[in-house]
Amino acid sequence: MLWLVLGRSYLIPVASSLHDPRLVAEVVSGFVGSGLLVDEVVDVVVGGFVGEVPVTAEDLVVVVPVTGGTEELIVRIASKAGYTLILPHKELNSLPASLEAYSLLRLAGKPATLIVEWPPSRKVSSFISSWRAVSRVSSYVIGVVGDPSPWLVYSSGEEVVESLRKVLPTMKIVKVSLDEVIELASRVSDDEVTELVSTVSSGATEVRVPQHEIRKSLKIYAALKKLTTKHNLNAFTIRCFDLIKSLGTTACLPLSLLNSEGIVAGCEGDLPTLVTMAILKELSKRPAFMGNISWVEGDEILISHCTIALGMTNKYVLDTHFESGIGVGVAGHVPNETVTIAKLDPITRTLRIAKGKIIEGTPSSPKHCRTQLKIKINEETATRILKKPIGNHYALVLGDLEDELRYTAEILNLTTENHTP
Repeated sequence: MLWLVLGRSYLIPVASSLHDPRLVAEVVSGFVGSGLLVDEVVDVVVGGFVGEVPVTAEDLVVVVPVTGGTEELIVRIASKAGYTLILPHKELNSLPASLEAYSLLRLAGKPATLIVEWPPSRKVSSFISSWRAVSRVSSYVIGVVGDPSPWLVYSSGEEVVESLRKVLPTMKIVKVSLDEVIELASRVSDDEVTELVSTVSSGATEVRVPQHEIRKSLKIYAALKKLTTKHNLNAFTIRCFDLIKSLGTTACLPLSLLNSEGIVAGCEGDLPTLVTMAILKELSKRPAFMGNISWVEGDEILISHCTIALGMTNKYVLDTHFESGIGVGVAGHVPNETVTIAKLDPITRTLRIAKGKIIEGTPSSPKHCRTQLKIKINEETATRILKKPIGNHYALVLGDLEDELRYTAEILNLTTENHTP
């Protein structure tokens, strides 16, 4: 897999030459001792001298205005960086200097955020985590394997691709022929997947498909894994339904395994949802789930699909693919935990966010895709999904990432829509 080249983060205190050095040192030690996870702490920059601050256009600078009179220093340092986070403290005219400098940076369109939190804690840590996640996703090479499915009338097309490139300009999107997957799968021997067939089958609480169907499905897994290595892909989305015609099986189980292994893998050629999955994965260090909005009623939504990372489940059943009755689908059982649901819409530059709670994570209906999650969310957000839709698919991850996603949107200059129940 391609090694991601990331920017670095620097904590840079700035101070006026008029202030007592002991007071300056006391404030700086408070920031340094707060446990901020930056890559490097720079010596205090004093007065009008910026000097050789080791910052590039890929980096994050966390500027601490220790005193007033530092507005020009803040702006000059920000001019060198890719993104600037300004962290004032309670005294020594730190906030006034921060507000003045931040006002100019905003007017100039320079990427910057001001966080008022003393001592630095959850908010600042969430922001730095978000910046790192954006940095990593910005370095992704994403594969579109085959054309998007024809029913993605809103979530595909050249406008979507170009809009994504504007949101994440350094992220690479490459097209890969579905024929390449089919050809690679045809060369995978039974022996290559025998052990994995046994492992996956024995881990299931129930197997409703024959072993030869699991073997056929896992040959696609082996092919897709080779494909990601060949093209240096960090993530991919595949026109999966065509595999039913070509190989008589589906990619549901392969995508489940690849997501569990840290390769972000999505369905149907849906790029916006794939990128949402990538953001959630990088923020949480856990796999994300992509699914259909299958029903909305009051403050409850049902999200379903025939694949889910096995690492998100507490048990799973191997069944057929729902629509076709062919291949292998994954009916995941997911514990009743807090989840964060999100969807990036690059066309409207919107990041929709919803924190919720799984109230039923056990598949119960034969008339929906195999994994079925009923989730309680804010009713206003549930209504918005229906009244102001931005496509069918949404991505979901276990845990509360609401703050991190809000900062992610700010870093990417997106509009947020989030409501907590």
